[in-house]
Amino acid sequence: MSLHRFILVLFCSLSFTAWSQNNAWQQDTSWVSTGWASADIGWWEDIRDICPWGNDAAATAIQVYASEGGSHPAIIRMTLDSEMQVLFPFEEDVERPIQIEKIASDASNRLWCAMNQQSHDSALTSMGGLWVLGPEGQPDDAFGSDSLPGWIPITFGSPFQELNGLNGSPDGQWMVSGMALDPCCFHREMPTLALLDANGGWDNSFGNNGRLILDVGATEVLDTLGMRPALSRHEIGGFYNSAVATDGGWIAGGAYSNATHYEVLVVKHGSDGTLDTTFGDNGVVHLNLNPGVNHWAHDLRIESNGLISVNVVSHSAGDLPDGWHALILDATGTPIQWETTESSASWTSLGFLDTSDSWPLGFGFEEGASAPALISYESDLEDVAEMILFEPLVSPEGTWGAFRSEYHPAWDRLMIAGHWQGPVNSSDPNPQIQTSLWQQDLSSVLHNRPNRSNKSTPYPNPIRAGESLHIEKITGLMERSGEWGLTSLSGVEVSRWGVLPGMKALVIDADIPSGAYILTSPFQSAQRFQLIIE
Repeated sequence: MSLHRFILVLFCSLSFTAWSQNNAWQQDTSWVSTGWASADIGWWEDIRDICPWGNDAAATAIQVYASEGGSHPAIIRMTLDSEMQVLFPFEEDVERPIQIEKIASDASNRLWCAMNQQSHDSALTSMGGLWVLGPEGQPDDAFGSDSLPGWIPITFGSPFQELNGLNGSPDGQWMVSGMALDPCCFHREMPTLALLDANGGWDNSFGNNGRLILDVGATEVLDTLGMRPALSRHEIGGFYNSAVATDGGWIAGGAYSNATHYEVLVVKHGSDGTLDTTFGDNGVVHLNLNPGVNHWAHDLRIESNGLISVNVVSHSAGDLPDGWHALILDATGTPIQWETTESSASWTSLGFLDTSDSWPLGFGFEEGASAPALISYESDLEDVAEMILFEPLVSPEGTWGAFRSEYHPAWDRLMIAGHWQGPVNSSDPNPQIQTSLWQQDLSSVLHNRPNRSNKSTPYPNPIRAGESLHIEKITGLMERSGEWGLTSLSGVEVSRWGVLPGMKALVIDADIPSGAYILTSPFQSAQRFQLIIE
C-alpha cells in the first residue's frame, strides 16, 4: 500500500467522553494506606510487564540488576489484600542470561512468561522461549524437560532471534511475535510468528510446524530456516511486536525496514500462516508515516465493529510530534482514520489499555511525570482528544521513570506499576517498583455516560431491565453461535444466553438490579462491553 493512497485519508483527533475521562478512576487507598505498595528487592529494578494472575492475584515482571553487575528476571506476585511476594523461579541452570519481556496468565492460573536468552557475553539475543509457571509461581513440570521444567524454547533456525510479544486467543492458543536475523549474513531482521496450543505444543497447522518467517522484501512466508535471501535485499526486513486473533486468522503489527529506517507494518495471516491476499496489498500494509525517522506499529487491537486500531510510535524529529498516535484500518487494511494527541514533553507510548468498555484507551506517560496518562478515542469523529493524567490521592516523594498498567477484571481495578526512585537524601535511594490500584467511580459513570446508540456496539446503552439489547450490527456475530454472558463488576454472573447464527437481540431479565455490568460475547474481537442497566 503506497503512501499516496494514505494521504487521501482523513486525518483527525477525537475527544474524550465523560465515560472515559480520568475522573471516573480514583486511586484505591483502602488497598494500602500509602496508596502505593512496594516489594523492595534491594537492587536496581526495571519493570517489564503487569497482568492478572487468576482471580486472586496479579503479577509484575521485572528485571533485577545487581550491584556487582549482571541481571536476572523476577516476578512480584501481589494479592488484593496488598500482600507482595517476590519470586525467583528462573534460577534453573540455563546456559545464558535471560531477559523477561511479556507475561500473561491462562484459565488454569498458569503464568506464561516470554523470555530472551543472550548470546555468550554479547548483547545479541540468540534464542527466545516461554517459561510456564504454576499457580504458586514455580516452574510447571508439565512443560519443558526434567532438567529444565517449564521452559519451552522457540527457535527459527537463526543464531540470533528475539521475542517481542505474547498474545492469547479465546481457544487457549499462544501467539508469540518477534524477529530473527537472516541466517545468510545477519544483515537484516525478519518478522516471526510462533503459535502454540494451551498445552505448549506447536500448532502444526500454522506455518512450518507452528512457526513462520515473513520476508517483507519479497512479501512471502518462509519456512523457519529463512534460507532464501536475495543479495540485493539483505537490509530490507523488519520485526513483529504484537499479533491478535481475528476471524479466520491473525493480524500482526511491527516494523518494515527500508535499510535506513523503520516504517509501519501491519500484516494479516490466515489460520495456516499464509498471507491473506484480501488484506492490504497481498496481505501487507506498509506505510511510511514519518519519512526519514524510525516509526513502527507498537500495539494493535481489533474493535467490536471490526476496525483495527494500531498504536504508532516514533523516534523524535520528522513530521510526527511527541504524543499518542493511533491509526485506524478497516477490515481490508485500508487506512480510514488517524488520531494524534500532542505531548508537551517526550512521550512514551505503552499501547492500548483494555477495560470493561467496548473501545480501548491509549496509555503512556510524559518524561518526568509522576503518574501515567490515558488517551481516549471513539469511532465517531469529534473534537481533539485530551491527554488526561491520573491524579494520585497519595504518592511517595521522588522521581518516576516508567509505568505499566493492566485492567484486572476479577478485581474491577486498574493496576498501575511504576519505576520509582526516592530522593537522594532518603533512607533507601535504590529504585523500586511501586504499584497502585484504581477503581471506577460508578456515580460519575452513571451520571455522565451518554446514551449510546452506536449500532456497531450492543444498544441501547444504558438500557432498562426487561428491554431487548440489539446486537445485529456487530461484525461477525451474525454468523457465529456461542454464548453471551452478563456479570456484575465483582465477577458474579447474573445472566447467560445461548446464541444461534442470525440472532439479533438479547432480552435483559426484568429483575436485574440497576447498575454497571460487563457483557461478554462469543466473538473474540468483541469480547466484552460495559453495560449500564437503569
